[in-house]
Amino acid sequence: MKNVKSTLFIFASIVTMVTSLSIAAVPNFELYNKANKAIGMVLGSQQYIVQSMQQLPLTTNTSSTIYVEVYPDTNSTAELKMKMAEFNPHKFRIDAAGKTVYLSWNPSKSPSLYPQTGPLMGLMGKTESGYSLSNNITSSAIKKQ
Repeated sequence: MKNVKSTLFIFASIVTMVTSLSIAAVPNFELYNKANKAIGMVLGSQQYIVQSMQQLPLTTNTSSTIYVEVYPDTNSTAELKMKMAEFNPHKFRIDAAGKTVYLSWNPSKSPSLYPQTGPLMGLMGKTESGYSLSNNITSSAIKKQ
């Protein structure tokens, strides 16, 4: 009987640990580039290139305001650095307030940066990457600067 209890305890501990690790691994920020060309993005002081029709998941501090800059048609970090010195980006202020920030970028829409809706017009309640949209920001939290 002791062996059964020990085995059940070990099994429950493993399940708890795996569950907590998988929850901790979920990013709280994602940008889905729906443009037909790569973009450069600056989030805080970090620089990223997001290819066309690709997602960039990140874990960042979403407890307050996030500032995002988008540089369309940018294919490399060297090109992004050049554009940062010479061009005016699309600048956004996002009032995250502890919510997830799953965004889509599509320059053919207005506004170009908006909360992700997920597949099937949001009926699944998840992003294309499978992250829950239940705590995602709303469009009113995104302000173009």
